[in-house]
Amino acid sequence: MVFRRRAETLAACAIAFAAGCATLLHETAWFRLLSLRLGSSAQAVAAVPAAFLAGMALGNTVFGRLADRSARRWFFLGTVQLAAAVFGFVGTKWSLGVLPVYAAAARVLGPDSWQAGAAAFAAGCAVVMAPAFFMGGAYPLLVRLMSEGNSKPNTAAALAYGMGSLGATLGAALGGFLLLPRVGVNFTLRVAAWCNLFALILAVAGAVMKLRAGAAGRLEHAGERDLTAECCSPGPSARMLLIVAFFSGFTALAMETLWMRMLALVIGHTAFSFSAVLSVYMAAVAAGGLLWGRRQAKGLTGLGWLGWMHAALAACCVASVLVTVTAPAAIQACYRASERASFGSYLIARVLVSAMVAGPSAFLMGALFPRIVSAYSAARGGTAPGWAAGWVSALATFGGIFGAILAVFGMAPRLGSGLSAAGVGCLNALVAAALLASAGGRMRGAGIAVLCCALGLTHVLRPALSRGGAVVARQFGARMVSQREDAAGTVTVLEKDGKRWIALNATPIMAPVSPERQEPTTDLVSGHLPMLLCPGAQDALFVGLGSGISLGAMSLYGARHLRTIEICPSVIQAAEFFAGANRGVLKDPRTSVIINDGRNQLFCERRRYDVIGFDDWIAVVNGATPMATVEFLEIVKSRLRRGGVYSSGPGSMDDFFRMELRTLLKVFDHVAVFVFPDTGCFYPVASNDPIVIDYQWIRECFQNPRTAESLAAMNLSGPEDFIAALVCRTEGTARLAGAGPLCTDDLPLTMYHPASCLNVDMFIAESSRQPDAGDVLDAIACGFEDPMRHVRCGSDARADLEARVRRARAALKEVLLGAFVLQDRSEKLAAFRRAKSLHPGCRYADFFIAALEEH
Repeated sequence: MVFRRRAETLAACAIAFAAGCATLLHETAWFRLLSLRLGSSAQAVAAVPAAFLAGMALGNTVFGRLADRSARRWFFLGTVQLAAAVFGFVGTKWSLGVLPVYAAAARVLGPDSWQAGAAAFAAGCAVVMAPAFFMGGAYPLLVRLMSEGNSKPNTAAALAYGMGSLGATLGAALGGFLLLPRVGVNFTLRVAAWCNLFALILAVAGAVMKLRAGAAGRLEHAGERDLTAECCSPGPSARMLLIVAFFSGFTALAMETLWMRMLALVIGHTAFSFSAVLSVYMAAVAAGGLLWGRRQAKGLTGLGWLGWMHAALAACCVASVLVTVTAPAAIQACYRASERASFGSYLIARVLVSAMVAGPSAFLMGALFPRIVSAYSAARGGTAPGWAAGWVSALATFGGIFGAILAVFGMAPRLGSGLSAAGVGCLNALVAAALLASAGGRMRGAGIAVLCCALGLTHVLRPALSRGGAVVARQFGARMVSQREDAAGTVTVLEKDGKRWIALNATPIMAPVSPERQEPTTDLVSGHLPMLLCPGAQDALFVGLGSGISLGAMSLYGARHLRTIEICPSVIQAAEFFAGANRGVLKDPRTSVIINDGRNQLFCERRRYDVIGFDDWIAVVNGATPMATVEFLEIVKSRLRRGGVYSSGPGSMDDFFRMELRTLLKVFDHVAVFVFPDTGCFYPVASNDPIVIDYQWIRECFQNPRTAESLAAMNLSGPEDFIAALVCRTEGTARLAGAGPLCTDDLPLTMYHPASCLNVDMFIAESSRQPDAGDVLDAIACGFEDPMRHVRCGSDARADLEARVRRARAALKEVLLGAFVLQDRSEKLAAFRRAKSLHPGCRYADFFIAALEEH
């Protein structure tokens, strides 16, 4: 009998571990999949986890009742694992069925409205609530099975919770660091399904052991079927425990959300950062649950202990903010040391930083939850552990949903993440005071003292808790001009040496520029290039406002409608600090700003455009929803009018840029590549129709004083310079791209570009890194077709234009060699001077000669 009990407990622990691993794999994969389907706006991002957690809470409640009412617990445990596995195998097809309904609703309601956010939540419920319902049923069933015949029944809640959280740690690390980056969403869902099937096999083994013991088909306790009725009228102590469970869940999810936001200012807002924080959080929770289970026999019971643990949790919440705010120098030193080793050690540094901030609080959260479950079960007589586990877990989950939503949309935008975390700590101090007061005696005075200390400490430390923008400024060695926080993230405007730039979650989304004049930056090129290739464009769209420089460049070409889609509202206010550089485009009556995810907006609306511009580099370095995928480009293609042009922003001639070219060639019939040496980047453009340069239109643009002034900031002196910048068209682009993988929704490799894993120092080095010399020589060899073959020009001016373009092209090659290939300073100067002699109007040569002489 003892051996059978131990074998059943061991099987239940293994099931908890496998089910926990599968649950986190399901959650991360579903989240990634639905962020592509429903968008990555704050509303859509919140909708998917809320739907998933709501499904788990319902599963906790329903199967908590079944766990105590039926003797077929192993059967139900196997059933929930089988159902979860089925949803894992059909996940993609299941989600695709919801898309048409959601798209139709979003078109009617408006993709950027709160009603569309409700539609996204409904769609998320339709997709993930059913699998989450079955996943949520595992915990109460496991608690009931582990408590059967156990001499220490209170340890069942801690053991099931701890082993499940330990498996969830493996799932978070495995999914975030290995499966999603290497094999994609669909395969990750299949791995999760196989984990569920493994748990199913163990459940079958447990059922067989039960049958052999002769325990199948009968209840082991006489009054089991009436236990849930007994739990319908809890006493005062039990009611308080349910309230504590709700606030514990509130704290857990609210703090997890706030930690993500605070740590984004230090370790970056990327897929790897999210995985690091989540893995650390789950590991600490698992350690807390398992350690508390080991200490159950030492008498740690009663409301008093719960009160002291909430008091400790309040202190840890405030301390986590202080660690994040006051220790960026130590964290950056840790990064610099790891960068000299390897990328793997760099990831380890992220995990260590996350452990410093979130570890202690998460440990206490893991210790609290099973204690609440066992205390509530004891308050109800200890006869219905499954119902107690399910009901407490459901309330904690609903509290977590409320906490995460309030933190993102209510507290952080108004108070900032630091003060919000301190506010959560004060809430825990209030719960601690209530629990200690209920314990009676001296505990009542201790509870009041805990609450007063928490409020006083928060008031005293308020200046230190509000330094999110100062942390960012300190990392860059710059002055903070402005800092705002909203549901999408923290936006900081920084200034150094007379130049300003915008950082979103501590990652620059633009190159430093003078706020009052235009300079040769990638933002400027991204706005001019598509407009120069689309004569007379009337409807222009740029995805991602940023500083507004790109949209301001577009405004010079006489378009009737200028639209921009920006996911972060605070970026719009930050763009006002660049009114001189962006020509005050936000005050232009032709301009309309839409706050939404760019991909989702294009998917839901049916409007067509002459020009669509997008700087996908910004999405890469911010770890945003992948945009340059085959599926996204198909959406863009369907939104272009005949002759319309799509510009995907700058790129350095590396493997990821070649992958971007291959992805463009997969979708569009015509792709061309331009090069502008002063920015150090290549610029691909794509169209459904042949890309032809209209000389008459280009000449008119250079004759327009306002446009010519802005083009001169790009170091273009005339039409011949722009025409000479054409490296290659479709055939040459195919040779330049070579063979290799594509970027797809299933495996969005751009999300795992090395630049998306950078901290501040690495970003500065990478953003200023010049293309490799061999890559530039390959570009010259593979491309540089005769651009005049693609120029529409009258016969009377063609001969003269050909001569000027020939000289400009020869000068451009010398500039590329001097800028990116030659290493000796004298050789560089000689190359630039040769370029100047070949083409006296070559502004590129003047630009680089001045830079060399300055340094």
